[in-house]
Amino acid sequence: MNEAAFTTPAPFAFLHRGPPMIDKNLIESAARLRKQNEPYIVATAVRSRRPGSRLLLTHYRWLAGAVSGGSLHGELSASAWMHTDAGGPVLMTYDAAHPDIAGDEDLVAAFGLGDGGTVDVILERAGAPGHVDVLELAARCAETQRRAAVATVIASYGCSARIGTRVALLATGELEQDAPLETERRDALTAELRAVLETGTTRIARIGTLEVLLEAIVPAPRLFVVGESYDLVPLVQLAKHSGWEVIVCADTEGRTTRERFVMADQVLVTTLDEVATRIFQSERAAVVIAEQDFEMDRLALEAFRGTPVRYLGVASARVARLAPDDPRIRELLGDTPVDRAFFALASARGAVLPPTPVNRTEPADRPLPSRPSAVLAAVAAL
Repeated sequence: MNEAAFTTPAPFAFLHRGPPMIDKNLIESAARLRKQNEPYIVATAVRSRRPGSRLLLTHYRWLAGAVSGGSLHGELSASAWMHTDAGGPVLMTYDAAHPDIAGDEDLVAAFGLGDGGTVDVILERAGAPGHVDVLELAARCAETQRRAAVATVIASYGCSARIGTRVALLATGELEQDAPLETERRDALTAELRAVLETGTTRIARIGTLEVLLEAIVPAPRLFVVGESYDLVPLVQLAKHSGWEVIVCADTEGRTTRERFVMADQVLVTTLDEVATRIFQSERAAVVIAEQDFEMDRLALEAFRGTPVRYLGVASARVARLAPDDPRIRELLGDTPVDRAFFALASARGAVLPPTPVNRTEPADRPLPSRPSAVLAAVAAL
């Protein structure tokens, strides 16, 4: 193909709803490559049906992610390194109306462009010194459970800002940027990024002479699973595959427990108070309590009701009846462990959307939430 074509509730419905969120596989794969000092390319869809979707490539293979529904994988794998030989980010346009594509229905279908559609993709080699790396930033957000917002220049009209230039605003108020910007443009971008932090949404915007992709970097929701029963294994597996950070909380140390929940991000032997503290530190949290002991389940429910947890799934109807007026508390329904896993995850997914922290009074010894308005309000109250 000519290179000119590429110029520079129903409860289960909640499983696929929600704001754009960077795939954990992308974040983890990029972290491994950085640790191994292996070069890689990140392809980011900008003007598309899914702005902000990404694809991660090494010299040898596709690793994670997708753009344009996955239909551009072959072309990007074959040409991305060639297009980025100069070292800087490159904007590629895949256009179904281009003469080399429009007359070939197979090509239009292969690129997933539809009738006259286009997809713009930024290609960049990761790890450039002084360049904001979105996947590295997302890893930091996941670790600290704080969100961030990133502006990426995708078009520049009459100014010197280059395609791919980035400005990032962290929840702490710190600004990171590829290169210094004049005060007026920087302030306008910062104002937009504050709005993105608040709403947790990704969009494209025109700011003065710049067109930018505004991305919300929101940590994956956390699921705390309190219990060690084999019945909980399907829940842990399903949540992990669905992009949650899964933390299994046990009350006794045991090798078999860690082997049973090998897919969990963490298996903690801890106290209920420590779990409650972790919930306060989380951007979005859900809990499933299934100790298979009424008194232990009751104590766990009591410990977590005062936290900002969005969803409290309990295995026992008797435990659920202890707080009938709390809408967060739901009995796990289903005939099998797999049925209950689907029900719990769908209910939890619905509860954590949209991804804005719930309004609450923060205890003095608890971490502050990551929304800037809440941080500023807390500072003003001092």
